[in-house]
Amino acid sequence: MQIVLLCILLSALSGRVYAQETQIETYVEELNLQSVQQSVDEMLPQDHLDIRNMVLQLCQGKVPFSLENVWRIMENTLFSEMNKQRTRIVQILILAIAASVFSNFMGAFSENRIQEIAFYMVYLLLLTFLLESFGELSQVAEKTMGNILEFMRLLLPVYLLAASLAAKQLTAVGFYEVTLFLITMVQSLIQYVLLPGINCYVMLAILNNVTRESYLSRMTELLKDVVTWILRSLFALVIGVQTIQKLIFPVLDTMKNSIWIKAGGAIPVVGNTLSGVTETILSTAAVLKNAVGAGGMLVLLYICIRPVLRLMLCLLLYKLAGAVIQPVADPRFAECIDKMADAVALLLMAVAVTGVMFFLTIAIVTTAGGVV
Repeated sequence: MQIVLLCILLSALSGRVYAQETQIETYVEELNLQSVQQSVDEMLPQDHLDIRNMVLQLCQGKVPFSLENVWRIMENTLFSEMNKQRTRIVQILILAIAASVFSNFMGAFSENRIQEIAFYMVYLLLLTFLLESFGELSQVAEKTMGNILEFMRLLLPVYLLAASLAAKQLTAVGFYEVTLFLITMVQSLIQYVLLPGINCYVMLAILNNVTRESYLSRMTELLKDVVTWILRSLFALVIGVQTIQKLIFPVLDTMKNSIWIKAGGAIPVVGNTLSGVTETILSTAAVLKNAVGAGGMLVLLYICIRPVLRLMLCLLLYKLAGAVIQPVADPRFAECIDKMADAVALLLMAVAVTGVMFFLTIAIVTTAGGVV
């Protein structure tokens, strides 16, 4: 008799688990992930990410990626960028050292005017290499931040539906409205303030190193401080707003859901059954909501990992080139390369702040309110 009861209990549990998995698959189909999948395929064609399978695996408690895959991406990115930048850095080093030798030779036998003319000729060649490299990096940063904003814009309606299924309407609406406002604000700041500000910083740094006197050094540092301050303030504003939202909306949703569950449990005869079914449905939908949020965080990680590594490597190479050139070349060469490295650091900060900002936004809202 005990064996029979045990078999019945196991059968009921397995049936419930199967029903829950089927319900999750039904919910995933209702999310309509095709637009998100198409956008991710365009942004990350080499990674072949399957958003639907990623969400399903997260719902089942599985990790939808491997550390080996992440390491392979990092390794390929670093080696590819190293091979690409190696030739350019070697050209810059040879050019600066040759300019130093040529300038010293001309200074020994000619007037100082000819020495300055030789410097300007080499300086223009150096700027050609540096501006070409910086232009490519600026495009990478702009494209990456655009991809982050576009992905968040497509993720918003999907997460809104997932949170609504979990009876988190207030959390979903608050997340949608606040994040949509943040996307618009960040996009405007990037397009009209941050990138033009970084480009102006580069131009002022180049002009400041044309002469031996630093006429524009304070203006250059001021512009750098303004860009840094905007990024830090933007990050603090976004995280602060999302944290305040987490303290209010999920609590209201939880109170409302508790009222409905208790009201259903008060119904005679079927009250307990109805209450249990309601809790099961809400718990399943909450798992789906959290899986969508976690999947969005993983996609953001994939979007950012290559550009961030590329910018970090170029920043390191520029700093190394400036350190090697400083003892043997004109100080203005090393100063120019160092300022270009600072501009790359600003691009890196802009990409990192944008990615981390929306990564934490999803994390805060996903963990808000618990399950029911």
